[in-house]
Amino acid sequence: MNTKIFLILFSFCVIPLSLSAQVGINTNNPLGTFHIDPQGDTNDPLNISDDVIVTSNGNVGIGTLTPGKKLEIQGNEIITGTDLIQGNIKSNVISAQQALRVNAPDLTDVAPTLEIFADSPGEGLKLEDGTQNINDQPSMRMIPVMQEKAGDPGVMQWVNLPLVTKTVTGTITNGTSIGTSDSNIGTTLTLTEPGRWIIFVSFAAVNRTTTPSNNNRSNVFVSLYDVTGGGSGTEVTRAASSSESDGWRVSIPQLIHLVETTSSRTFQVKAKSLIGSANYKVDQDFGLPKLFAVKID
Repeated sequence: MNTKIFLILFSFCVIPLSLSAQVGINTNNPLGTFHIDPQGDTNDPLNISDDVIVTSNGNVGIGTLTPGKKLEIQGNEIITGTDLIQGNIKSNVISAQQALRVNAPDLTDVAPTLEIFADSPGEGLKLEDGTQNINDQPSMRMIPVMQEKAGDPGVMQWVNLPLVTKTVTGTITNGTSIGTSDSNIGTTLTLTEPGRWIIFVSFAAVNRTTTPSNNNRSNVFVSLYDVTGGGSGTEVTRAASSSESDGWRVSIPQLIHLVETTSSRTFQVKAKSLIGSANYKVDQDFGLPKLFAVKID
């Protein structure tokens, strides 16, 4: 007996010994350094949703036997309490029953909302849904906005919304004489689509013939008429501008008016001066005349 004990002890001393072991709980075939199979039914790759494993490189997997990170969870999890994660989170869905704070300096006084903190410009919320590369060319009059997805309440997506949905232009004719009664000074402006429109009118009225005198410093009026029904129409609004007191008499009347249409409407711009002998005319040398309407909704 003593001889057998001696031989065993001798073998441990002179023969290099390498022991490798895996620990399994509720499994006779552990697939990692430490493997728990609660249901005892793992048949890799089947029935692993309940498994917990620690691999030889120290990664921990829940619901997976091949975790690629220090902790990988395949499935849903609920965290109760306050957790501070310093690093990146990659997930298909993150749901918070109370508050979710991003880049917050601490976790105190968390309100039931989404809070995103940025340390410098350019950081913050970024929504990538495949439509984020919007067309923001000024010439296209488009603006990117996040809007609720149709048929999916609470889900946001990027959409292009026009700053201006439609523009209608008209013409104020250069050289048109302006008398003492309202007369047409350009084309009509027809708004065919229902909605709210802003109409802009601007032009320069200049007297190049009358000798300068404060006695004929005449106001020039511009009026907007609704001529939808034909004829002379009905005055909607008007504006006035006084001419300069020295040199040529230059007046630049401008008008901005909001109209709401339910069907097609046509407008005409008319002008007049208080003194007929002032010889006022539309003169583009002092500014290009403008007549247009912008649909805002």
